[in-house]
Amino acid sequence: MDVRSTRAGFVGAALTACLVGLLGADGGILWIVGGVFTVRFVWGRDPGVGWAIACVAAGLRWGTLGLADVEAATRLIGPTVAVGNVAMRTATAVALAAGLMDEMRIGTSRSGSVAERAASAIALATLVPLFVAPGPGSLTSAAWWLGAALALGTAAWLGSRPAARVPRWLPAALASASALTIGSARCLSC
Repeated sequence: MDVRSTRAGFVGAALTACLVGLLGADGGILWIVGGVFTVRFVWGRDPGVGWAIACVAAGLRWGTLGLADVEAATRLIGPTVAVGNVAMRTATAVALAAGLMDEMRIGTSRSGSVAERAASAIALATLVPLFVAPGPGSLTSAAWWLGAALALGTAAWLGSRPAARVPRWLPAALASASALTIGSARCLSC
């Protein structure tokens, strides 16, 4: 077995894990994060720790790590960045900004590798249901999803060159502070 076939096997398994997470498996956020991390590790890229923490923080906001559970909650209540008290809305907006900043900083949306571009597209697509779109179920939510996906994809594409100067630790620090705020606000509301 040569290195290319081993690499292809890892990438195929990682992208399959992302698909499993996107289709609503329990712990889907972790499936997606693990899949994106694996693709990036295989290609020797930064895994995007700030993006991963932001995704987990959005799940923490709703008390779950299942993407389908987050979608169900946002279908009933509204997009994650638009509901809750001021501290919760601010923390989720900062987490979204940190996740997007990390994706822009890594710059894999401009990569020559199809697998890296696919992982970047999955990472950006995951931010849509976690933060900005109401859960699926109506034509209005489909318009939200499409608009949000286009906006995040365009921002990542255009911002990848300037964001390359962002220190590696900054998105992770912002996402971590947001996760702590979200966790604290959830505990205070219990």
